Amino acid sequence: MVKSVNGGGNRPPQLGNIIPHFVKTYRYSMSSGSSTLTTTKIIHGLGGIATANVTLQPFVGSFKIISIRIWAPSASSALAFCSVAWEGGLFGLNKTIEDASISVTTPAQVFTKPPTGSTAAFWQGFATNNTLFTITTNVPNTIVDVKMSCILSDNSSPPSTIVVVGATVGDVYFLGLDGLPVSTSLFVPLGVPTGI
Repeated sequence: MVKSVNGGGNRPPQLGNIIPHFVKTYRYSMSSGSSTLTTTKIIHGLGGIATANVTLQPFVGSFKIISIRIWAPSASSALAFCSVAWEGGLFGLNKTIEDASISVTTPAQVFTKPPTGSTAAFWQGFATNNTLFTITTNVPNTIVDVKMSCILSDNSSPPSTIVVVGATVGDVYFLGLDGLPVSTSLFVPLGVPTGI
């Protein structure tokens, strides 16, 4: 006979949240320009499976930014520049981390983590559309690594679908970090299927 402990009965303890959680670095090649990233844009960019030829169902339901690293290559005609401008939100201050090369033969590089109290320092879910940060570079083919902690979407409350064109049902696709197809995005995902 199994003894009850603290009135727990003869059952095993309940499992906590069993939705898979993972940490991943997403790598992008960024065109020159500036892009303000929001929760929804990022969730849409992190990949999905085609449920119709015009919609993707996102994999990720929530995420937390761990760090961002940018390498802006040297440019023969101008100094390379790159920056991340964090949105302060309710609990933090706006903060910009930037770097400019010292010559046309030297690349620029930024490494940053979300400032304490900033919007990006907290977990973000698909139900919110917070502005998190803005990435800027003046050099094409800038490499952007975004390291995130992610939780897969559960079927009880899936994120909204992503509208696309020309998807094949059942195939997996990744979009730019700004949630746009690679043909119109500043960010081209590297090492993953894009196809649309």
